[in-house]
Amino acid sequence: MKSDYLRNRIGKILLVLSFLVGVGLASTSAVQAQYRRDQDP
Repeated sequence: MKSDYLRNRIGKILLVLSFLVGVGLASTSAVQAQYRRDQDP
């Protein structure tokens, strides 16, 4: 019972971490693309 709860908790933590990393990467690449577009003459 306790191991199921722990595994579920670890799964949720991994899900949240991967979601945050994905959002961070997406926003960073979007900012870089916008910055490059502004740099073009």
